Amino acid sequence: MIKPYRFIVAIGCSLLLAANASAATATYGFYKLTNTNVENLSSQLSITIWDSTAANTQFGTSLASSEVLFTVQNNVGIASNIAEVYFDDGLLGPSVVLNSLGGTTDFSGGGASPGNLPSGENALPDPFVATQNFSADVNPGNPSKGINASNDILGIKLGLGSFADFNAITAAVANGNLRFGLHVRSIGVAGGSDSYINTTEVPVPAAAWLFGSALLGLAGFKRK
Repeated sequence: MIKPYRFIVAIGCSLLLAANASAATATYGFYKLTNTNVENLSSQLSITIWDSTAANTQFGTSLASSEVLFTVQNNVGIASNIAEVYFDDGLLGPSVVLNSLGGTTDFSGGGASPGNLPSGENALPDPFVATQNFSADVNPGNPSKGINASNDILGIKLGLGSFADFNAITAAVANGNLRFGLHVRSIGVAGGSDSYINTTEVPVPAAAWLFGSALLGLAGFKRK
């Protein structure tokens, strides 16, 4: 007979594995590309990649299995405005912008001005060269149209392109073959601008930490 606590753990593991098999996300931070005197925003910028199942479940979108969703956020501590988002090669464009996921963003896909991430030539180990029709740009007008509040979520839909699946995309990010760039304006009191490129590390999702904590709690309950 399976003891109750073992049964709960087994069911939980099965559900977690099933969820991971059908829906996947990966979140990346950013590092400052240029050596400017404006404040460093690395700790508040992030981009998350969602496969079609995860995106459709979370946001009610209608992505096909051959598409992925990128969401860009600015967990504002230091005042700032993400105005342009860039991708290098590998995906299938042009980019389709989803402005209705959160906040008040107003972007257009299929291009950005300037055409490449400012100072992208200084990126290591290779210069950042954006594929223009993958880019997204804030529309002219009020600066609040950019990503400048913690509840702003800019969605960018792109096809898998040369990547076989979601795992191939995250592998390309890990080895540096796929990179994302952000051009941020109106930074801090001085109102300067700066460029950022994604890191290659994927934090453990919060859900995984919570599930791990639950398992530890069950183990402690058993010992008692």
